[in-house]
Amino acid sequence: MTARTIADCVRAHVVLAEPGTRIRLASGREAEWYADLRKAFLTDGRALGLAAEALYARLPEEVHSIGGVPTAGLPLMGALLALCHERDDARRSPRRGFYTRVEPKRHGLRSRVEGFAEGIACLVEDTVTTGGSVLAHAQAAREAGADPRYVLALLDREEGAAARLREAGLTLLPCLRASDVL
Repeated sequence: MTARTIADCVRAHVVLAEPGTRIRLASGREAEWYADLRKAFLTDGRALGLAAEALYARLPEEVHSIGGVPTAGLPLMGALLALCHERDDARRSPRRGFYTRVEPKRHGLRSRVEGFAEGIACLVEDTVTTGGSVLAHAQAAREAGADPRYVLALLDREEGAAARLREAGLTLLPCLRASDVL
């Protein structure tokens, strides 16, 4: 499937629960639908490119570092960084990437953050529901020295993430909302 827009891509990867069943989300909530965007990005390079374009269009100029929220946010962060390298004004400092872990590594430097979490930061996620998982990763970025202010998400399920993130000092910048694709 080759999508023409990011909305087409998301719509093509919405999975409906079987009748009488529900799908458990990372938030712990149960839902009638799930956007399987990992599959889109790992099987269709065009879909990943469309996602990077959509995220880049929402990326604030002041952002210095971009953090991928594992696991779906990791390929998005990489694609977005590549697009930043290609498109950003050559006079600005290059944006740098990082990712955070839920738990520190148990070997090596035992890091919870890999890469460059510095300056004003933006976290990247494929889908947000309540914002809970993003909050933990924002805290890890803060502890590493970054100032996370934004969360870029391809899809906001419109189930409370924007308000919860706002309460924590983060601005949600969704490319699409559930009402745009369902």
